[in-house]
Amino acid sequence: MERYTLIAARVLISIVFLLNGLDIIGQTLAAHEMAAHGVPIVLVPTLIMGARALQLVAGTGLVLGIYPRVSAIALLLFLIPATLMAHAFWQGRAHRCIWFS
Repeated sequence: MERYTLIAARVLISIVFLLNGLDIIGQTLAAHEMAAHGVPIVLVPTLIMGARALQLVAGTGLVLGIYPRVSAIALLLFLIPATLMAHAFWQGRAHRCIWFS
């Protein structure tokens, strides 16, 4: 039972990254956040494509069980700067939710 739970957890968590990597979940808000944080506009498309590639490769590796620890660490390292950029709660500004605006 524990083995199947672990497999299900890996598949479910990877779905989020695979949907982002396949651009099913749009990245326009991420591009605006990067530009707002001072990332040069010329680099934004390259960074978005790099993030998508990382999410696809690591998400696929996680689902298939190919180096799952390496894949999980890569996704964790990706999430640290992405979270700090997208959720700047310490700045006291309200973050607008795109679903309820």
